[in-house]
Amino acid sequence: MAHDIFISYAPPDRTTAESVCRRLEAAGFLCWIAPRDIGGGVDWDLAIEDSPLVVLIFSAAANVSRQVRDEVALAVEIGAGIVVFGIDGSEPTGALRLRLTHRPWIDASMSPFDAHIDPLIVEAAQILPPRDIDVTEPAAENIPAAPLKVAQPETAQAEIAQAEVAQAGAAPAEVAQAEVAPVERPRGRRFAAMLAGLTALALLAIGGWLIGGVFNRPPARQTSYIPAPSAQPATPIQPAAPMQPGTPPQPPPSTGSTEPQPPLAPLSAPSEPASSIPAAPVRVLEGHDGAVNAVAVAPDGRTLSSGSDDRSLKFWSVASGTEFRTLSTGSTPVAAIAFAPDGSLLAWSSGRVVAGAGSAPVIWMEDVATGKVARTLNQPAGGEQAVYGPSAIAFSPNGTLLAAGGEDRSIQLWDVASGKLVRSLPGHSKGTLAVAFSPDGRWLASGGGDSAVKLWDVATGQPLRSMTAARWVRAVAFSPDGKILASAGEDRAIRLWDPASGQLVRTLTGHSRWVRSIAFSRDGRLIASGGQDKLVKVWDVASGRETNNLTGHTEPVFSVAFAPDGHTLASGGADAAVRLWDLSLISQASR
Repeated sequence: MAHDIFISYAPPDRTTAESVCRRLEAAGFLCWIAPRDIGGGVDWDLAIEDSPLVVLIFSAAANVSRQVRDEVALAVEIGAGIVVFGIDGSEPTGALRLRLTHRPWIDASMSPFDAHIDPLIVEAAQILPPRDIDVTEPAAENIPAAPLKVAQPETAQAEIAQAEVAQAGAAPAEVAQAEVAPVERPRGRRFAAMLAGLTALALLAIGGWLIGGVFNRPPARQTSYIPAPSAQPATPIQPAAPMQPGTPPQPPPSTGSTEPQPPLAPLSAPSEPASSIPAAPVRVLEGHDGAVNAVAVAPDGRTLSSGSDDRSLKFWSVASGTEFRTLSTGSTPVAAIAFAPDGSLLAWSSGRVVAGAGSAPVIWMEDVATGKVARTLNQPAGGEQAVYGPSAIAFSPNGTLLAAGGEDRSIQLWDVASGKLVRSLPGHSKGTLAVAFSPDGRWLASGGGDSAVKLWDVATGQPLRSMTAARWVRAVAFSPDGKILASAGEDRAIRLWDPASGQLVRTLTGHSRWVRSIAFSRDGRLIASGGQDKLVKVWDVASGRETNNLTGHTEPVFSVAFAPDGHTLASGGADAAVRLWDLSLISQASR
């Protein structure tokens, strides 16, 4: 069933969102809201596509929510109307600032709260297609009533820098969308009467409103520390050797795996869905207060790290599942993380906008042994245009280079030892969402919002080829032998490519919504995927068969990562939980 309005909000604002939903449905609008409508036969992304209007409950929590950013991005992409309902006086930053600049905005931060919902109803009535609406029969009986609770932002310490204001004007044309113009449309008689009354109320209320916003500066860094198991101090990293021009693309040499790589079955081999496996994961690691955007297992398999919207990095023991360190990232949420190949460093980035007038860090390198910042990678000083922190990062196999991509489309290659920018690649026309090095370090793969999978020569920076997927590409990964390049994204499929020829080898289907993350096992036999459908799936690479369908996450899964043992799989998502799955035990239970 198509809905009139999709309600987007961050989890801390659920009570407020449900109050707004009740009022909108009492006015006769059909609303889609989580978690009420999850599992009702409408996929999350399809709910947005089928709703001509998105009402964004905006707050400090929503500003740093990856889920909210993705929902707004999809609404912009499909051309849906967006009305912002601000509840705590916060201003959007980064990509949200650019995408919401010209959108209708209702400031509901001042009391009485209920009075601000009337103008929202009026705005929705003007944007939505004409339809007779009966305001006498509320349609939100199944949302439990709850006391109104408006999330409050942290105390602000400074106003938004003037440079950000100028940067917002330099946004790409496809990001800054035109304002939705109110249009008078015929209505039913009862709704027309209601509209006239509400318009009068809105005019009285609007006269006293003030619009303003603040943002939070990073507080002093805080570290909660318990000694890590067998952690060794970071060793100095030698500068990258001069890069030589690449040779014509050939399959990379074998990485020396002790187990032979399985041959691929014919392209026509079907992807057979597996039944949902009820066996619980070995451990559920709880401690984050926000969505877990990224998980990574250290090369030795002993340490798991997770990065979250709650502005923290956590380190866990894979063997025991216990947390042994938490690093505060100030006011900066964590969007992406990556371990250096020797395990001494953990790189992380936020994906947020960085002021363009001076040098500022965009990637942080944490010393895993000490929990201290070993170095930062800074954007060059003197720029005039807004620069985004990367939302995707990857170390080269020898640890000398770090690739990074994000909203500003380009891909940067950094020298890890010196912190210098080595090269900038053109990237993708609608943002770079994923990057991965080939096992031999000669190639770099990237995926973007332009639905392309691109292959680059690392030595020269030249593009080698481009493969096309159906929709946005959110994840890329090379098999350990480098003979397969996997990509996944908003077309709900995992595509396996031959990187040497650019030919599509196989398509794995089974997710009912976006695929957010993919990872190969160390022996290359398995590939795991996490999706918007709250599922973690495991696939046999040789046959294309789905071997495990892992349930347990209650919200979309943002990241998956294999441990070196090949059977321990980590996942993290919007439910703020990190899960460790033992595939050997689950497979035994399923036999």
